[in-house]
Amino acid sequence: MEPSVLSFKKLSDDNFKQWRFNMQMLLAERGLWGFVSPDQEDAETPPDEKATSKELNQYRKDQQRAFATIVLGLEEEQKGLVQNCKSAKEVWDVLRSTHEPASRAIAQLRQTFLSLRLEPGENAIDVGYLDT
Repeated sequence: MEPSVLSFKKLSDDNFKQWRFNMQMLLAERGLWGFVSPDQEDAETPPDEKATSKELNQYRKDQQRAFATIVLGLEEEQKGLVQNCKSAKEVWDVLRSTHEPASRAIAQLRQTFLSLRLEPGENAIDVGYLDT
């Protein structure tokens, strides 16, 4: 039986790069990376029409395991992003497009934004984070 507790931190707003690597390794170790891999060589292909019902059931079961493994690796605030996804690949793609910046400038702005913190009783306008 596989452990139900992750051995790494769940995905939050500020740890995507490390989480992505750890989740990729976990999925690979469980033989499920092919369900989310962007590389055609690694991609899991659905069984053809000649597949037995046992093979079809195993494929569906593995698909569900990949989906569940990824979603269970998310902090609660991240789950809203993927609640309408139908497959592990769709979840992976949504998380990548949300957390992976398109450029270095965007990455720097995002990091600056995520590092902003207010003390209790402060508001964004008084501190200067927002202009009125």
